[in-house]
Amino acid sequence: MTHLHGILFEQVKEFVKQEVPPPRKGNLLRQTELLSDLRIAEEDADDLLMKYFSTFGIAEGDFDFSRYFPSEGLWLLPRFRKAKNPIPISLGMLELAARIHLWDTKVLEEAYMNNNYDYSPERLLKND
Repeated sequence: MTHLHGILFEQVKEFVKQEVPPPRKGNLLRQTELLSDLRIAEEDADDLLMKYFSTFGIAEGDFDFSRYFPSEGLWLLPRFRKAKNPIPISLGMLELAARIHLWDTKVLEEAYMNNNYDYSPERLLKND
């Protein structure tokens, strides 16, 4: 991980600290997840992510909010509720999206699954 990547991650952490009210579970790490660790509500997550994309100049690409924050459905009609488990969004994914200026679901989720956020734009282009 280069020094510049460390600086970018510090900027991501500062953004999250400003936008997500305490209490926060533990230190903010690349593995920290918005939903499970920071307990961000769906309504707040939408605002946070749109502001994040704008602040860090990230193109939305194939971003699908419902993939990460599936609606609970109508609580009065349980059979209409979505039972889908959300895919986590980690701070490492946010950092990588800021680094490549694009939300690329495949790349970001692969980085999350491998706990390896050390991708470069050159490496991404080779994988296309």
